[in-house]
Amino acid sequence: MIEIRFHAWDRQGVETSVELLALAAMAEGKYVQAFTNQPLQKGAPVKAFVRVNEVPISLAAQIEEPDVAVVLDESLLTVQDVTQGLKKTGILILNTAKAPEEIREIYGYQVTLGVINGNQIAREILGTSMVNTIMLGAVIKVTQIVHLESIEPPMLEHLGRSAPKNLAALQKAYKETVIQERET
Repeated sequence: MIEIRFHAWDRQGVETSVELLALAAMAEGKYVQAFTNQPLQKGAPVKAFVRVNEVPISLAAQIEEPDVAVVLDESLLTVQDVTQGLKKTGILILNTAKAPEEIREIYGYQVTLGVINGNQIAREILGTSMVNTIMLGAVIKVTQIVHLESIEPPMLEHLGRSAPKNLAALQKAYKETVIQERET
């Protein structure tokens, strides 16, 4: 089983991210749980969770020790410990313009890093600051949790006219995500 915890600000569309990822995994015949912790106040940090497994999942709790932590906005690193409970062999996927070495130097992370400048892709392709679907491209590349082509049908169904641009942005993120293995 792989457990993923997403970190975002309220209204960054993280609910859509976990739903699309769950639908892609289900289309591949996997068992899935996906849910979100709604913030107590508007604009506050929010967490969302996805579990994917080849067999039925019996757990029904928040993910406290994820295999993967995904951060949609680098500013969250200054307000919460996004790596809290992250397994030592875990992966941190981060929307940032910084190189992995720079992230390690600033924050001291020793886990495997996946970094993508999602903000730049969002501006270039979507003309917006929304990175939720872009970050799915990074998640798929780093984790291989689903096949890239499995995300297309749920995106087309749920995103309507904006699906083609979002799919292009996701594919660009998949290609451009930089992975740096954990330091030992």
